[in-house]
Amino acid sequence: MGLLSKILSTMSGNNDLKVSEQLLFDKVIGFRNIVPGCGASTIVQNIAIALSEKTKFNICVLDTNFLYPVQYPLLSSSELNGKDPDFLDFSGDLSKVVRNTTYQNVYIAQLEHRTVVDMLSGKDTESTITKFMANLKSYFDVILVDLSSEMTNISIHSAIKCNRIYQVADTSLKCLYYIKKSLNTMVTLGVPMAKANKVILNKELDDVVLGVETALKDAGLTLVGTIPFSMDIAVACASGKRIYG
Repeated sequence: MGLLSKILSTMSGNNDLKVSEQLLFDKVIGFRNIVPGCGASTIVQNIAIALSEKTKFNICVLDTNFLYPVQYPLLSSSELNGKDPDFLDFSGDLSKVVRNTTYQNVYIAQLEHRTVVDMLSGKDTESTITKFMANLKSYFDVILVDLSSEMTNISIHSAIKCNRIYQVADTSLKCLYYIKKSLNTMVTLGVPMAKANKVILNKELDDVVLGVETALKDAGLTLVGTIPFSMDIAVACASGKRIYG
């Protein structure tokens, strides 16, 4: 069973990817990079595509990247016009701030054309994400959250409201060096380790001996699967193509 299949079966509580009590309870699933660049956004994109093809769930991808949102170009082929409202403007109507993608039953909510000024505004608050998340949960079967490394209230409180968070690590020395610091920061910001102790090892290099799995275990993380590095995957990601399947 491949890694995406393992994650999907874990999320759904069974191997047949049917709606289950476990998924209904754990419907808000976050993905967080140990350090920026580990690949959480790409994993979110491809899990959304996998759920679209294998289930009939209504899926929302919530992109919490404030200055540089990444999910829209990964999941949609159309250009934003720069004038549409985003979830900071949410006033109760999801249809105005949640957009279609090119994949069936996959929708996206993200921030658009925001600047540092917006990060300092009164909209970057816990109440903003609380109201928005409550409405998403009432409509969508699964909410996949791309958790930004930016220290904004939007990102922090989205992480707090996730039912489960998968950490994403890679084999870089930067990632290995900062694992414990990254996890300590997460806990300090109010995310309990108990719901974020699963890790996906991305861009694994088989021929490099770095003791990665030992470092992850020492940090209190349980490895749920690995994604090997390959040039095919790298080229596909660089060109914006899907890699699932």
